[in-house]
Amino acid sequence: MYIVFKGLDEWYKKDEGLKEKFEKKYEFLEDFAKDFAIKMQKMVKEKTGEEIEISLSGNRLKQAVVDALDDLVRLKMYHGTSAPNRLKEMSYYAYWFLKHKPMYIDEEDIIYNARLNKIARTRLLFINEYFVSDLIMASIFPGSKPRKDCKSFMEKGTRQIKYFKRYILYYLAYRVDSPKSLEAIMLGTTVFPVQDIDETIWCAPEEPSEEDY
Repeated sequence: MYIVFKGLDEWYKKDEGLKEKFEKKYEFLEDFAKDFAIKMQKMVKEKTGEEIEISLSGNRLKQAVVDALDDLVRLKMYHGTSAPNRLKEMSYYAYWFLKHKPMYIDEEDIIYNARLNKIARTRLLFINEYFVSDLIMASIFPGSKPRKDCKSFMEKGTRQIKYFKRYILYYLAYRVDSPKSLEAIMLGTTVFPVQDIDETIWCAPEEPSEEDY
């Protein structure tokens, strides 16, 4: 484990291009978190008339990115993986974000506001887990565009997506135990999706043979 307050210059030497990867991923997660915070703050304002501040600890986020990249570097070294697939990579960032919980709400008592329903309160109480659920969905389904060949059951599919998001929040809050479990769930959603998935997830799949079935 490498702790950020030791300084990162020595850590950057562990792998080629590590500094660039760290800075790029940190910036991405920070920007995503800021947009998420604005969305949640707006929701609370509209429903309760109250203003809350959702903050992000920069140092905890840095540590989450360091730990995720540390794992990915080991994966590359010991498993011969030159470039982990997109979902495997995201599963590590999601896992370590949950471990370090860099996001927090200054006005914690907002969860007792009677104007918020149970789902909204749960999302605020587990703000880091809800953020990661958003991150996961955005990684798999960029833009949340319905598949053109699924119009006949989009109503049912949309309902399933809502239930899936609720399940993911519960799973992230109580059940997740490793990046690989997150990767399995994320990958499973791409098998027969009701929304367009990120095309880079299956960018170059090999043609399966009859023996594969």
